[in-house]
Amino acid sequence: MVETLTAWPKEFAAKYVRKGCWKGLTIGDIIDLAVRDYPGKEAVVSEQGRITYTQLAQRVNRLAIRLLELGIRKGDRIIVQLPNGPEFLYLHYAASKIGAVNVMALPRHRSREIGYLLNFTEASAIAIPCFFKDFNYLDMVEELRLKCPKLKYVIVSGEGIPDESVSFNDMVSGSTETKYPENYLEKFKPAATDVAFLLLTGGTTGFPKCVPRTHNDFICIYSSLARLKNYSSDRVFLVNLPLSHTAALGKCTNSCLAGATLVLRSTTRPEDTIAAIETEKVTDIMLVPTQVLDMLKLVEHSNRDLNSLRLIEIGGSYVSPDLVRRLEKKIRGTVLNALGSSEGVHFTPRISDPLEVRAETVGRPCCQEDEFRIVDEEGVDVMPGNEGELCIRSPHCIIGYYKNPEENRKAFDNEGFYHTGDLSMLDENKNIRITGRKKDLIIRGGENISAAEVEEVLCLHPKVDDVAVVGMPDGRLGEKVCAYIQPKEDRTINLKEVVNFLKENGIAIFKLPERIELIRKLPLTSIGKVDKKVLRADIENKIKKEART
Repeated sequence: MVETLTAWPKEFAAKYVRKGCWKGLTIGDIIDLAVRDYPGKEAVVSEQGRITYTQLAQRVNRLAIRLLELGIRKGDRIIVQLPNGPEFLYLHYAASKIGAVNVMALPRHRSREIGYLLNFTEASAIAIPCFFKDFNYLDMVEELRLKCPKLKYVIVSGEGIPDESVSFNDMVSGSTETKYPENYLEKFKPAATDVAFLLLTGGTTGFPKCVPRTHNDFICIYSSLARLKNYSSDRVFLVNLPLSHTAALGKCTNSCLAGATLVLRSTTRPEDTIAAIETEKVTDIMLVPTQVLDMLKLVEHSNRDLNSLRLIEIGGSYVSPDLVRRLEKKIRGTVLNALGSSEGVHFTPRISDPLEVRAETVGRPCCQEDEFRIVDEEGVDVMPGNEGELCIRSPHCIIGYYKNPEENRKAFDNEGFYHTGDLSMLDENKNIRITGRKKDLIIRGGENISAAEVEEVLCLHPKVDDVAVVGMPDGRLGEKVCAYIQPKEDRTINLKEVVNFLKENGIAIFKLPERIELIRKLPLTSIGKVDKKVLRADIENKIKKEART
């Protein structure tokens, strides 16, 4: 059984059911409904080929049975580190059919993060590719086996699978239809209130927090968004952000709910994104600001055909209003600036809103039962037009992290509101404007990086006395990682040494510092904590001066 640690109070759960927010559907049900209504419709287009909803459902059911044959049962955790492709979807839906809980790791995670997740979640299985982007995942998992005693099954996608591992291809090939009755999986079906999967989110602690999403709450938000955005079976969704991200996984749900076509790509290179849009006549896409900037460089002075696009959503980090305006000039459709998180927060402008609202705000809540507050440091509501922290209580937002009572005390108040860490204000039209971040996170190209995680490892370096990691502004990625290092007496250290040390300790590449600043003594606040406001201002000023010279 997967612990959410806290449960929705009975009165709220009853209200969400009564109001139709929680429909009692599981993620496995979504596939069954799609194949019932759109059996021959093209469901998924990927580098591996094209499959219909009927073919998707057959492979999902086959894999669900193979997982049961392997010994995986309800509540068992599976670390998923697969790149964007049909295998990810097969496992996502198959696990949901039998109540197994996928832990959505990123392909870019390395031994430090994966080893932690295996032990923290007590996962009995992991699904990986053999190789992806020149990295050998088999070697990494082999090194982790002795450190992770609960790990029983290594499911591997690709060719040349070692005997001690399980071939993903073998699990979805062949036939189970003659061996088992048609309704065999029904008895393994989880409840809609069960945890469907664990998402990851960057935190102020050294490792990612696990976010338990139930079938009810995840389907709630994407059903609401489907209504707001008028999704239908003629839509074509392009997903090139990692499927383990909530936004990408949500687009898969939207695609099934609408009977639309999902186009998967494992690269975010702008040339590949534009080619996919042109070739597949993509209508909908979710981008982070870095991707938008890269695409605009290619299309603003060219004749590339983006006329199929009806809706582009931008999120993941701060979005410049000018970026929304520039992008909307290049397409016939609509651009939205949205706010979302793994915890289930979601605010969005409406398609009918004027460009000013869609560019300068993240709009309003998505569900009729969403409640939000903007509060000051004392937890008191601020007046419209004043800055405070955005807090939300809703049928699609979690009310507790997985096995993390300390973070729960920090993030959730006694009334069940989740404190997002986003600084915001309510404008005169009741739209939310995001004004900054309260939490110690760096957002690089849409990926959350815990400053504490990098600091924790760097402090182990024999030349480092103390360290503070901050985000430094970057025109393309939003932020990059900068490490202020207080070396030990009479010692010095350079960027190459820092990067090599972090790599040797299993830190993912996207978290590595791209600049270091040696400092005699880190600045402290009045209560003795490192004053990161001073460091952020310092690096911002240095970058501005360097740009002028």
